[in-house]
Amino acid sequence: MGVTNQVLTEKLNEVFGGVAHLLPELCLVSGALVILILELVLKKDTWKLKTGLSVVFIALAFGSLFIVESSGLLFGSVLIADELSFTFQVIFLFTFLISMIFPSQKWELRKMGEYHFLIFCLVLGAFLMVKSKNLLIFYLALELISISSYILTSIGFNKKGFEAGIKYLLFGALASGVMLYGMSLLYGLSGSLDLLVILSGQMDGQLHLIAVFLLVVGVLFKLSLVPMHIWTPDVYEAAPVSVVAVFSVIPKLAALVFLFRTVSFISDDSVQIMVVQIISWLAVISMFIGNLGAIWQNNAKRMMAYSSIAHAGFLVIGVIVQSEFGLQSVIFYSVVYSLMNLGVFYLIACMEKNDLYQITDYRGVGKIIPVVGISMVVFMISLTGLPPTGGFSAKFLLFSALWSTYETSQLSFLLWLFIFGLINTVIALFYYLKIPYMSIFKTQIKQSVPNITLKNKIVLALISFLILVLFFKADLLFDLTNKYSFVFSILP
Repeated sequence: MGVTNQVLTEKLNEVFGGVAHLLPELCLVSGALVILILELVLKKDTWKLKTGLSVVFIALAFGSLFIVESSGLLFGSVLIADELSFTFQVIFLFTFLISMIFPSQKWELRKMGEYHFLIFCLVLGAFLMVKSKNLLIFYLALELISISSYILTSIGFNKKGFEAGIKYLLFGALASGVMLYGMSLLYGLSGSLDLLVILSGQMDGQLHLIAVFLLVVGVLFKLSLVPMHIWTPDVYEAAPVSVVAVFSVIPKLAALVFLFRTVSFISDDSVQIMVVQIISWLAVISMFIGNLGAIWQNNAKRMMAYSSIAHAGFLVIGVIVQSEFGLQSVIFYSVVYSLMNLGVFYLIACMEKNDLYQITDYRGVGKIIPVVGISMVVFMISLTGLPPTGGFSAKFLLFSALWSTYETSQLSFLLWLFIFGLINTVIALFYYLKIPYMSIFKTQIKQSVPNITLKNKIVLALISFLILVLFFKADLLFDLTNKYSFVFSILP
């Protein structure tokens, strides 16, 4: 009896000790509940109060990240708290903050407490996903992100949004079902829900390998990686711009971290090579489909949807490389990718506020408003991966890590990934530079001058400045990533 009580006491201490490390998540839960309660008692037009409270809880979550120490495994190895999860949680909170200050649209989402609540839930799911080591926690985190995303897609209350939301829901349900089947197979084969236990053992038989690929389907869905990308263009086009900005960064990067951990946990070298080989070919196909599909688009948000499919192919290079240099490179790329997407979608929000939806509507805007023109050039050149922008530094680091791994391993598919990645960087020029060309070199069709406020200009200039800094002073960020090797130290 005494031994049982001692074991129970140790388990309770472990649980309560782990709760202290979930302070950022508790801040997000508190913010979501407070906003939801206020929605019941306050008038709909109190958007400033709701936005202000959201910013306060974002700040509290951000501050708590620095209070809570990264301490490895929590709740009996269910969660991982490390520098990797910390970095991406900072990116998520920064994205959340910027989404709160997007230009107001015809349908002002910030008046709706449900909008704030759903964004809080989505970010909470992303926080848990980057810490997940247990399949059950991962599934709950993924569904929290997914359900919030389905509703946010339709929150503009228009026909196109409803159609996109249903399509997103149907594809999401399919991916979730396939992934659950893979998880049940893995549990049946291993007798454990711990991802490290499942993947670090001997993976005998094709059934074990099939189960891993079924699990990865749900991750590919959130990454918008081929073949789970079909929902992306319609959702990006139909959803409100601030929502799309969140979609383009938070769920995608959360899935990327989980995929990185999953592949790194595989101890069988032959199985790991097979998995990364399949992912590398999916990455190549995603690059081509994304870039070639974007060339024919005239709607700015739809073009960025195909761009996100292509960038998913570049993001998973860090997963394929599976080295500390690759991890550092993908963190650098993720930071730059977040800034680029937030900048572009903020610019698109400014244009849509002035009823400019198509790329051809941007004619002459850059000449009339120089800040907009310069920002367009910086964002698009960075997305392409050209100097002098952070996009060049990010792609240079990724390709360097990829080439370094190829020289060490001599795996032919890595060389093909390197070659096709460079080719797709050239293809991207044909559509990324279309927007700056239209805005600077073409004559404006509409007579009215777009209304771009001082706040909008400051935000655009600040994001552009940060992207330029990550080229001229790229070492500042890269030096910070040198400590991110903890993910490998927990491997058996």
